[in-house]
Amino acid sequence: MENIKILPNIDTICILVNIDDYENNSCNIIKYLLLEKEKVKEKQLILPNAKHLITINNITFELFPNGKKGYAFLLKNESFEIDIAQFKSKLDN
Repeated sequence: MENIKILPNIDTICILVNIDDYENNSCNIIKYLLLEKEKVKEKQLILPNAKHLITINNITFELFPNGKKGYAFLLKNESFEIDIAQFKSKLDN
């Protein structure tokens, strides 16, 4: 234990997951997220600051109408941010 050094002020850990045959193995969640993302956009036409909440495996997230670079879907709650790509990256690394 004496060799373990504590690094202060770390509040973010990024984990990248590479899923084999991504488009086929993720098609159900992608279809669901596409439908929910459209609901967010429709809701925000009426109420620009409206939040759209979804629940996946008993965890509630806010789904944003826009993703971010490289990721079509952005889900957040007070503990997690999950960025999900619609298509697998063509990069090997």
